[in-house]
Amino acid sequence: ALAGVVREHHFREPAIRADLARLGEQPERHPPLPATRLFCERIEGLASADPPALLGTLYVLEGSTNGGRYIAPAVRKSLGLPDGAQAGSGTEYLEPHGDRQACRWSLFKASLDVVTFTPAECDLIAAVASDAFRGVYDIFEDLTHPPNRPQVTACPHPPAEKEEGTPQGT
Repeated sequence: ALAGVVREHHFREPAIRADLARLGEQPERHPPLPATRLFCERIEGLASADPPALLGTLYVLEGSTNGGRYIAPAVRKSLGLPDGAQAGSGTEYLEPHGDRQACRWSLFKASLDVVTFTPAECDLIAAVASDAFRGVYDIFEDLTHPPNRPQVTACPHPPAEKEEGTPQGT
């Protein structure tokens, strides 16, 4: 099942390494946070136990490139990187397909449609996809709330006083 769906361009480790290099970072300087470690362990476990189930994870990761093509320009602007999706842009991982995004997404979905799965395999792939969505969410939580960063427990600025006669909620 995997051979008919997975293509070389689905392997994006070189892209993220190139992005990190463009940003002057080395992966070795940034050990994986707990959610990233767990996500990788789940992938490794599925690769050993039930490789076709990895299609659920691939669906989520490949699907994320649809949004990545809209996020990447904002990231480039924010970081002062050159415009355009190309190798060495610093956002290659976010938009690895460039102008071929829509075509590659359509081909990916079509390649899934021609593979025959049992109902149990479909259920497992869907469960793995759901787990992958949760895993990506957990990774973002780890990135935005690292354990060594103080948590904000209250609004840093009190709300402005309401003027007398101003209706609530305005």
